Amino acid sequence: MTIPATTPKVLYSGDDVTDEFPITFIYWDASDIRAVVNIGGVETVWVLNTDYTLSGGNGATGTLTATTPPATGTTLMIRSSRAAAQEVALPLGGPLPSTDIEQALDKVVRITQQLQEEVDRSVKTEETSALNNVTVPAPVAGKALLWNATEDALENSVDDLNGIVADATTQAGIATTQAGIATTAANNAANSASTAATSATNASNSASAASTSASNASTSETNAASSASAASTSASNASTSATNASNSASAASTSATNAASSASTASTSASNASTSASNAATSATNAAASAAAALASETNAAASEAAAALSAASLPNAPTAGADAFLRTNATANGWSYLSASEVATAIGAIGSGDIANMLETSDIGVSVQAYDADTAKTDVAQNFTLPQRSALLTDNDLSFDVGAKQNFLCTPTAGGTLTFTNHATQGGQSGYIRLVNGSNYAIAAHADTKITDADLAKISASGTYVMPYLCNGTDVEILGVWTRP
Repeated sequence: MTIPATTPKVLYSGDDVTDEFPITFIYWDASDIRAVVNIGGVETVWVLNTDYTLSGGNGATGTLTATTPPATGTTLMIRSSRAAAQEVALPLGGPLPSTDIEQALDKVVRITQQLQEEVDRSVKTEETSALNNVTVPAPVAGKALLWNATEDALENSVDDLNGIVADATTQAGIATTQAGIATTAANNAANSASTAATSATNASNSASAASTSASNASTSETNAASSASAASTSASNASTSATNASNSASAASTSATNAASSASTASTSASNASTSASNAATSATNAAASAAAALASETNAAASEAAAALSAASLPNAPTAGADAFLRTNATANGWSYLSASEVATAIGAIGSGDIANMLETSDIGVSVQAYDADTAKTDVAQNFTLPQRSALLTDNDLSFDVGAKQNFLCTPTAGGTLTFTNHATQGGQSGYIRLVNGSNYAIAAHADTKITDADLAKISASGTYVMPYLCNGTDVEILGVWTRP
């Protein structure tokens, strides 16, 4: 027979039902078949007549029957696994049976196909690579397999891969926390911006109200002037009525002397004159009341105008050092001015108070007294920072770090030493980072108050550049991990 150029291997997926699986390649003996089931990444070699039975073979294909159908999600592999042996013995000078020779050649080809299947599953370099005889070093727990510096051999890594993963997980947790803090700060900044916008709107409304008050004051002043003018006109009319009444009385008296009949007319005229005089007196009273109302309106208008002007007035600039310390309204009550030092001293003397030399002056602001700043941070309330708060790394190469001086440090030791922190008992809650550059495998120990794992201590004692986050808990200092910079 002939052996086709194929891979003597088949794969089947379990379904909890199927228990018969065709063997699509020819085989001769039951020992030629290897069956392996993969369950969740774990491979188990099946045992003949325990886990399965065979039918067929002896130079033909066959069937594998499972004792228990493979479960859903598993993979069953059936491949040729014939032993590499030459089983045909040809006597010297004897006959050459073609059937035996062909079968022997078939089995050699099958063994070659088995080897090719295993080679196909192996890790190989590119065809154009000059590398050969590359061996794998003995395994070391936690170490990674990598190429050496000359790129011609494999070796185990110096760093513990599990430690690196743990450090990366720690740093990812810290980054997540910092991202949450940044998100909160951004939200607080947005809220502050909204509050500022509201304050600006309120300020604009206040300015508009002040402008309206000034306009109303101007209108009141105009109305007062109109009332005064009307009062003056009423007074003039009353004076004219009084003059007319006097003329009528004189005419009546003359008419009485000349003729008796005129006496009646004079009497009537006198009565009319009396009525006119009464009306004139009433007009004069009304005019006086209008004048008083006009005066009150004018006074109120002036006060409103002064108040509006005072509201709109800004504080005077450039006070004189040592003299201009107190504000007052100016003489016209439409602006502000400073009290001189002598005026302040006179006022203090009048109330029997102390020495003006010990009083706060404007020149003290920014020197002995902090100027007002809405952005000044406080220690007893929550703060919303809208800009980064940072400082430069403090260089300290003796492996002893004063956490009362800075938070973040740069250390390049020139010899071995002890990792130590000072003033940490008074800095509870402080955290920061140390960038450590070990240039020559300097051995580093840990102070009793420095809490660091043996693995991390061994790591930073080797040459390399490392970043170490730390936390002061008020009693000692905890090293939260060691990150190796690539």
